[in-house]
Amino acid sequence: MVDTGRWTVGPTVDVRLFGNLHFEFDALFRGYREQYSSGGVFVIPPEVSTVSVAYYSASRQDAKEWDLPLLLKYGFRTGPLHPFVDGGFEFARVSSDFNSTFVCLDSADACTASGLRSYFSQSSYHGSVNRRGGVAGLGLDFKYRRLKLSPEVRYTKLTRPNRGEITVLCGFTF
Repeated sequence: MVDTGRWTVGPTVDVRLFGNLHFEFDALFRGYREQYSSGGVFVIPPEVSTVSVAYYSASRQDAKEWDLPLLLKYGFRTGPLHPFVDGGFEFARVSSDFNSTFVCLDSADACTASGLRSYFSQSSYHGSVNRRGGVAGLGLDFKYRRLKLSPEVRYTKLTRPNRGEITVLCGFTF
């Protein structure tokens, strides 16, 4: 498996409400690709046939994900390092293209005798799903010259599929 979605990028809007309480909105984009491949020898169907065939199978999914968290952020002012906590709700949209290929590596007669309709098949589809859920994070704000850095660890509990994600982010503000 190869996952090339190591980077999340996007703008953020941070509005100070009062005191150390802020409202934050992010528009985060991440694109990633997952690839799988396998091969081997099998008998189709094993109850009826004794013909074995060699095969190769590959699939690839290209996905684009937008995460739109709405957060309340509370900062603690303690010297040059400013820890913060945040929490709120996130909307996400994932759209993906999925392609798969199956190839029977034996002769067309052996593939047909083993129950395969064809010795080569390809399929593809495009789909999208909307997800939502709660989000909470811990981070630290500090300045380096004119640059403000905000590393953060976020936990998001999203639906579709119902799973939790931990994300490490680092914001850069000028």
